[in-house]
Amino acid sequence: MSDDGKDQSINLSHEKADLLPNTSNTVVITYTPQIQDIITCAYFQVTAAGGNELKFSAKGVALGFDVELSAKSMHFGEVQIETETNRILNVVNNSDLPTQFQLQTDQSNMFSFSQTVGSVKPHSSTRIVVNFAPRRTGNYYERVFCVVKNHKVLFVDLLGTCFDILTKPIPLMQKHVDIYRHKVVMGAHNKTNLKKLVDSNASQSSLNEIIDYEYEIPMDDLSQVALHKEML
Repeated sequence: MSDDGKDQSINLSHEKADLLPNTSNTVVITYTPQIQDIITCAYFQVTAAGGNELKFSAKGVALGFDVELSAKSMHFGEVQIETETNRILNVVNNSDLPTQFQLQTDQSNMFSFSQTVGSVKPHSSTRIVVNFAPRRTGNYYERVFCVVKNHKVLFVDLLGTCFDILTKPIPLMQKHVDIYRHKVVMGAHNKTNLKKLVDSNASQSSLNEIIDYEYEIPMDDLSQVALHKEML
């Protein structure tokens, strides 16, 4: 009844049958959702020649995969130039079915992954090694998105600082990124101006757009921060 044909989640095994006296017939209703958090409701009417009419409904809610990353922020600390360090990121699948994932990241940058595409078994996890190998001094930040099949997009923030014998920047922390993002959302900062600061190699003012005064970090000692294109 009132079926526009757009939602194919609820299907009947058959719609017609012959009933002998004092017998019954079983109709199997199959619910196969395709989109997470979508509520499907279908109404049916059973008619018989010379008999009464019956009405019933079938309803269902599509539950998505329960997938998460082991961390939303990973700080690699202070790394000396021409050296590297790594951290472990787990893609955790708490669902009863296997799922696939893909990390959206540049192939050649300061942060690299042991794998960017893979699958996770039910009630299991996949371990990914994230490597930080800076090639020049400064603060580095990148937000990496993780696309999971039939699930909302996940992300993890990667931060690290590179120093040498002459230059040791004040480390960029997650709270600085959060403050900057909040101010951008509220319209207090212009991301275009920040990009100009980064591109101009301004060593004293690049973090001024990110760090709030309440943290009392001396602005004169702040070095350039290298932002991923997602922030610019």
